Amino acid sequence: MTPTLGRGRDERGVTLPGYALVLGLVVLGLGAIIQSISTGSGQLLVETGNDIGEARADQIFYETTVLDGAPAWVTSTTAPPSTTTTTGPTDTTAPPPAGPPTPTVAAGDGTFAGGMPDGADITANGPYDDDEIVFLFSEGMTTLDADLTVGGTTIPAGTTVCSYYLHYSPTSSSAGTSVTFDFGAPVLGAATNDADLDATDVFGATDVDYRGSRRMEGGDGFSISGNQVSLTPWAVGNNQDDARIFVAC
Repeated sequence: MTPTLGRGRDERGVTLPGYALVLGLVVLGLGAIIQSISTGSGQLLVETGNDIGEARADQIFYETTVLDGAPAWVTSTTAPPSTTTTTGPTDTTAPPPAGPPTPTVAAGDGTFAGGMPDGADITANGPYDDDEIVFLFSEGMTTLDADLTVGGTTIPAGTTVCSYYLHYSPTSSSAGTSVTFDFGAPVLGAATNDADLDATDVFGATDVDYRGSRRMEGGDGFSISGNQVSLTPWAVGNNQDDARIFVAC
């Protein structure tokens, strides 16, 4: 008798239909896993184990391992977490003043000489004597800790003011000069008599000699209009016409 190839009925083996059944189960299981990933949290559940007989109805294997992330070939449709931007409170504190404004000569014969030098001589016959030129100096910025009254006008405590000193001292007599200074900020008041000038010398530079007959008199034209001060001085001999001007800053 010629032997036949293959296994007998009592020998264990897998037939072609058996292979097809296993392969179908594998495909269905992978499809379920990928669908779970695409609609879930993006984590991949992989079943491990050998006992197909004890597998759950919808999965191939029965032990579960959770991977930290899906493989590169899996595209997750999970939306990224929303972010919330927290904005801190708005600072409404006003910035400090930049400093005294720089006056300009709007008309006439005058010059803004900058800051008042420490130890300057502002008396008659001093270095700032000139028949035609009216000099203006910046004395600095301060916040008033008490009301300040000059020329009949009271500037309230807490106001930040910039002080300027105006000086005209001819060598012999007035030559018909006049000037208008524009401070670029409201003029709050001015000291033009000796009493007010003496009382406000504390706003001046250090060791400045302000003494002399320096008040404005009846023949002197002095006026304030908004941001501007105009002067038409008249002085003879050793006399001088001075004023201390307070500007908002």
